Amino acid sequence: MSAADHSIDGAEQQVLGPQTDAKRVGPGDTGQHLKGTLIVVCGVLWLSPDSMLIKLVESDGGWETMFWRHVFYALTMTIGILAHCTWWPPRAADGIKSGWAVPRAFAVWRERIVDTGRYGVVWILVQVPANLGFIIGQSHTTAANVLIVVSTAPLWSALISWVFLSEPPPLRTVVAIFCAMIAIVALFWSELVVSTDELAGLLLALMCALGLALNFNLLRRAAVAVPHAHFPVLFPFQSLVCGAVALLCGAKPGNLLLEDLPWVVIQGCCVVPISFIALTIGPKYI
Repeated sequence: MSAADHSIDGAEQQVLGPQTDAKRVGPGDTGQHLKGTLIVVCGVLWLSPDSMLIKLVESDGGWETMFWRHVFYALTMTIGILAHCTWWPPRAADGIKSGWAVPRAFAVWRERIVDTGRYGVVWILVQVPANLGFIIGQSHTTAANVLIVVSTAPLWSALISWVFLSEPPPLRTVVAIFCAMIAIVALFWSELVVSTDELAGLLLALMCALGLALNFNLLRRAAVAVPHAHFPVLFPFQSLVCGAVALLCGAKPGNLLLEDLPWVVIQGCCVVPISFIALTIGPKYI
């Protein structure tokens, strides 16, 4: 083997890292794909009671629910991230390795936020319409209609990756996309005849589905561009942005009824954090 060949091999090792088989850890690997799919499915199943919990809140409008839900969500994720960062090994400065636990945790958290780069900013912005559409949409139409439309998110994701990422889906997925579009048009047409308020709810649900589809593709792209990034560290900031949007759109936090508080706490402290962690981690393996 010539010196040039050794040089090329050394360069490849620098790029690929210590793995001996780059394909084994790539996003297209069957084992990794199955792992990601199972994580996403678990996240969806855990999120399934969310619509019922939103409907159980009897306070007027959905903006108050959106505000308080994200307040508790931000608090829960902040506590969880700081607890995790107390033992999460830092990747950079030696100074992070010493000192009190809480300052060290904030330093590691800051490091992980920087790792996400511009993908993190875009991810936060994409999450806002997805959350808004899911919560407010249920104030205008039934939970069943919202869930039917939101369930098409994987098909929209496949369509987006086909158009923008040049990843043509298999024929069965194309057929599923076509059938889903026909079903959505039929659903929208029937609700248009019945009520424009119902139609607004369906449009908001569609906005949620498209937001989730963009989120899936963004996370898959980020898994290649910034493989060491951990997007769950951004959850508190995403929650604060959603809460601020709710306030700007007319939320009156004091209008939340006391008897509705347990349902909102369950959403923000249990259902949403676990499910969204799974929905954020899973796509990077797919």
